[in-house]
Amino acid sequence: MDRGDGFTLRRPRGWRIASAVLLPVWIGWLGFVLLGADERPPPAFLVIAALMVAYGVAMTIRTVRLAVVATAEELVVRNLWGTHRIPRSDITGFSTGRYQRVGHRTVYADRRSGRAVRLMALEQSFPLPGRERDVEPDLDRLEGWRAGVRPAVGG
Repeated sequence: MDRGDGFTLRRPRGWRIASAVLLPVWIGWLGFVLLGADERPPPAFLVIAALMVAYGVAMTIRTVRLAVVATAEELVVRNLWGTHRIPRSDITGFSTGRYQRVGHRTVYADRRSGRAVRLMALEQSFPLPGRERDVEPDLDRLEGWRAGVRPAVGG
């Protein structure tokens, strides 16, 4: 989505919809299994079950909200565990690397301080052979933004 001098990059819509549907189903199933016992579970068990459900809800919300938002002045990176606001002038470039899983390609915003910030919204969590996400167009767009080139209309 373009907003004047900026744009937003997200995971594909189908991935976000599947996450928004499947994670709550998993949470509901977990609650059913944990709390659906014939006998009353001990209080500590209920606390653990409630914490697991709260964790699942938080993960669903954060997973669906993953994004990289480029504004005129900064790059806002909404990752799973936190949001980073990086001034445009602090970014030296963008790079890719390999993560622990085969075929999983990580994308980073490289900073002047030497500390890179991972761009989780551009990654594919469960890549299928031959169906890896091509991040090159996103990297080209981010490099253009860093260099001050306005994105093409509709692109």
